[in-house]
Amino acid sequence: SASSAERWIKCPISVTATEDSRSSEAAAEGTALHAVSESVLQGSPYPAIGSTISADGFDFEYDESRHKDTAAYVDYVRSLPWVGGYRVEQRVHYGRALGTPHNLSFGTADCFGFTEDLEGRVLRIVDAKFGRKPVNPERNSQAILYAAGVLESLHPIYLHRNFRVTVTIFQPRLSRSPQEWHTTIGFIEDAVGRMRSPAQAAVAFKDGRPTAEQVVLFPELTGNHCGWCKRKGACATFQKELVSIAQPGKQVEWSPLLFSMRDAIKSYLEDLERYALDEALRGALLPGTKLIRGKAGAAKLAATDVEVREKAAQLGIENQIVKQQEVWATPAVIRDAFYRAGVQQEEIAKYIRQPEGKLQIVEEADPRKAIESGSANAFVGVSRA
Repeated sequence: SASSAERWIKCPISVTATEDSRSSEAAAEGTALHAVSESVLQGSPYPAIGSTISADGFDFEYDESRHKDTAAYVDYVRSLPWVGGYRVEQRVHYGRALGTPHNLSFGTADCFGFTEDLEGRVLRIVDAKFGRKPVNPERNSQAILYAAGVLESLHPIYLHRNFRVTVTIFQPRLSRSPQEWHTTIGFIEDAVGRMRSPAQAAVAFKDGRPTAEQVVLFPELTGNHCGWCKRKGACATFQKELVSIAQPGKQVEWSPLLFSMRDAIKSYLEDLERYALDEALRGALLPGTKLIRGKAGAAKLAATDVEVREKAAQLGIENQIVKQQEVWATPAVIRDAFYRAGVQQEEIAKYIRQPEGKLQIVEEADPRKAIESGSANAFVGVSRA
């Protein structure tokens, strides 16, 4: 796919990962906002503020903030001097340019068409990004493939190699100013040509039939692209980098490679911990781990202010927790005051709720007491949040 180009260009074998069909909440939000943008750009009204928009199993409130982000992108697209209109959320194929199967080589271009300025017409590719991580349009592999796909679908005679192309990244959550890269069709064609070899290797790795030359030319390669890779757990090179920084007492040494991998390493360790916790919750503790309950959450009121005041008045301690008819003390202070006044824990629970600590997975050597599970189904339905 175009969206994963930065990864498979650098490390074609990464496509052999077992894809996780689950979407993250952040990715699902982006999908939902793209859908809203597409609908509005095609003539439909915006959703009502406060309504629910959904994508990939997640629901989001279409609040004022999300509306402003979406409207900023829509207004930008509408402001451009289009010639003959524009297309939004269109699937484009670029297999002919890559020399790869048509059905494996496609992406969804957010918006494209021709605009016009004093020097003539320009092929414009616009990519909306609703995340907060800055994306650079210059020589952006994803955008280059979108442009190649658009060119495959057009093929008008006047699109010569010097014909101008403008790639725009619009990130409303970072800036209302678009980031642009001005290039030519010739540069796009040459850039895609350089992608052919890794693209064809990726297809071969995925099919399980790489040539000896491809295996030599495209070994496992670590870098910042590992952050989006689903194969990290099976990648010997990535695991080697992890081991190299996990030595006891190891001093910090500058490494450009590890610095570029920092997000990938963080996300991998988070995934590792999440996996161990999920296994523990279903009663299958992994070697060297144990399940504990963390520190209890902050006390919360379980009754209304009026009920708390009435109880405090009965106990003769209203002045300790009430000021000018308002409950000013924290739930923890109220709980302690009730306890000192002789109220039993069972009754205190009617007024103050003490959330249990979150379930956590820790090393077996951790001094905190483990939660014993008598069966594999002991924690079915227990939240790990």
